[in-house]
Amino acid sequence: MLDTTNPNSLHYTTDTAFYNIKGGVAEELGSLKISLAIKNPERPRKYRCKVDLYEHNKVIQIAREASEKLDLRVDLVEIDLDTLTDLLEEYQEQGIKEEVTPSVQVPQATAKKCIEFLSQPNLLNKINELLQQSGIVGESYNRLILFVIASSYKMPHQLNALINGSSGSGKSHLLERITNAIPQEDVITLTRITERSLYNYQETELMHKCLLIEDWDGLEQGAEYALRELISKGMITSSVSVKHKKNGEIRGEVRKVYGAVSTLAATTKGHIYEDNMNRVFVISVDESMEQTNRIIEYQDNKRSGKITNQSEQESIEFLQHCVRMLKPLEVVNPYAHKIKLPVESKNVRRLNNLFKAFVNQITLIHQYQRELDKENRLITTKEDIIQSLDILFDAIMLKVDELDGNLRNFFERLKAYILDKGKSYEFNQYELRQAFNLSKSSVHRYIQELLDYSYIQRKAGSPAKGYKYSITIWEDHQQKRDEIRAFLLNQLKRIK
Repeated sequence: MLDTTNPNSLHYTTDTAFYNIKGGVAEELGSLKISLAIKNPERPRKYRCKVDLYEHNKVIQIAREASEKLDLRVDLVEIDLDTLTDLLEEYQEQGIKEEVTPSVQVPQATAKKCIEFLSQPNLLNKINELLQQSGIVGESYNRLILFVIASSYKMPHQLNALINGSSGSGKSHLLERITNAIPQEDVITLTRITERSLYNYQETELMHKCLLIEDWDGLEQGAEYALRELISKGMITSSVSVKHKKNGEIRGEVRKVYGAVSTLAATTKGHIYEDNMNRVFVISVDESMEQTNRIIEYQDNKRSGKITNQSEQESIEFLQHCVRMLKPLEVVNPYAHKIKLPVESKNVRRLNNLFKAFVNQITLIHQYQRELDKENRLITTKEDIIQSLDILFDAIMLKVDELDGNLRNFFERLKAYILDKGKSYEFNQYELRQAFNLSKSSVHRYIQELLDYSYIQRKAGSPAKGYKYSITIWEDHQQKRDEIRAFLLNQLKRIK
């Protein structure tokens, strides 16, 4: 019998000899390389070697050498090594099976509570309350959007999000908290992705997983491309060289890794490669002073014991169980052709597809409240569309606006500040740092981007003493928002 008490030192004992495998067994099923020590129980000497037990001729040679050195019968050593190979194969396969994370079974009583929760009116508001109780302060729309997107990982059509914010704005914390509410057996957190690493996953290892990418800015170009193809096509392929098992010939082989993933990523960049932007919902983190005050209040309440880790954990675990109770059903949207997005949107074709997929996910979250058609598909309701438009309105505006979310917020603050002093007022970067309580690098970046878009112009000054600037474009962004909101609401009113 094989003794596996110590996985780094396996023991096998027979009437013939003692066999000790040092360092355990390799994980690859196509190889059985081991460091082997053989000992005659009646002799003090040992025979040591490294061998792949799948190489028959080498095993025969080792049996012969060990029998000569240890004074053992060669035929009995060969039988022992053959039996040891079978035992190690079973041990190796069992180890790989144990590495596969088993699905978590929701207790019956908890499942009943989850279904009752998912069946109640105003479900999205209830989910938002649980997200707040789980430790996500403020960001009421962002946290709900991100939860809807993250929960799509197990559905027929997955959604993806990129959250934008300056360094230290809390975007990574927000994404981490959101993925805490997703079943942890289905979450993969990645701090770094090398150019080839995604191609090296097992064929179905990434299927129906939620990927948290903590820093999009750190991705190498090849990794960005692979991730984009994984999101877009649901599969990445690579050509690799492999040795033929029978004749040892080196051949080319196509290796496939299937996706069906939902990704959440954070970035400090206002704009990234457009092909990536078009495949995701771009969300801007709240960097307002009001949000800062909410975070400080939460931190103080946590320190004083008014908020406990236990209460947060209970909300997190309940949300995880609710997601586990959602079934990957197909959705049919009878109103799909009745809602048109603003033509001003950048790449409106892909945005339209993203929006309709988001509506589908809202329907899926309400699946315990929605009817099924004859083909067992969930039927989207008008309410699903109304809620989707309400939640996604800011995300749609980001697609319409040529300025990214943080730059837009800065520019609106700048306009309000200058308007009090007169539209022709000239300002410098130091003045804005003091007025807005921003770092030198942040103000410099915003000013350069506004210059690039011609929203401001450089006036008098020099590189040594600094420049003065003035605003050149005074468009009414709020009016634009109101017009687009009215455009969407008028379409809703016509839906019967």
